[in-house]
Amino acid sequence: MMAIRIQGQPLNITIIQMYAPTTDAEEEEVGDFYGNLPDMVNMTPKKDAIFIIGNWNSKAEDKVLDGVTGKYGVGVQNKAGERLIKFCQGNTLVVTNTLFQQPKRRLYTWIPPDGKYRNQIDFILCSQRWRSAIQSVKTRPGADCGSDHELLIVKIHLKLKRVRKTEAPIMIWEYAVDVRNRFESLVIEDRQPKELWAEIREIVQKAAEKHIPKAKKSRKAKWLSDKALEVPKERWDEKSKGSRTRIRVSKY
Repeated sequence: MMAIRIQGQPLNITIIQMYAPTTDAEEEEVGDFYGNLPDMVNMTPKKDAIFIIGNWNSKAEDKVLDGVTGKYGVGVQNKAGERLIKFCQGNTLVVTNTLFQQPKRRLYTWIPPDGKYRNQIDFILCSQRWRSAIQSVKTRPGADCGSDHELLIVKIHLKLKRVRKTEAPIMIWEYAVDVRNRFESLVIEDRQPKELWAEIREIVQKAAEKHIPKAKKSRKAKWLSDKALEVPKERWDEKSKGSRTRIRVSKY
């Protein structure tokens, strides 16, 4: 499994791509998968719109389960389907494929090589909070994907603000090119390790100074006036002189 986080305003979008073990997989492999997937979900910030897509190798059937599935599932629920439902219930997720009425051929997601039957085993899950953002989910049977799985498409409507582009990618690219060019002229053979390390460090530092601006230190706000800050100093001076005179803070 893998995840990508897309920056947005006022929220970010996290997409997790996964592949679940097949029905004949070892129980240990299945346990590892359903143990690791919740960890990845929990790593995602709660404010993100989260979508989990992939081949679940499971059947959710056409049974309505409030907040989890609709009435447009296909097939009879199997053991893997039970795990899928429990996973959704435990992580407040909805199986979007089952929510929208479509022609049968746009509900099937997998056709075996012999073409004798069809199944719905690929699903797109989303957090229940963003259920209203899902406008449509269906397959494109005519798409040439080079696979026995059909192309599954979800249409999502989210109101996002424009994110201002930064100059950081250009800066990083220029820095990387400069370092690479400097390394090309670096002589490595018959060099002492310390000498070579010193030259490498100098290359990296000079390239960084040229392309990467130094971070500006933010000035901390003063919670005490300059006069108030002088009180401890005066106390210390008097104490070092052996004086027992008490310095009054009220005058500040």
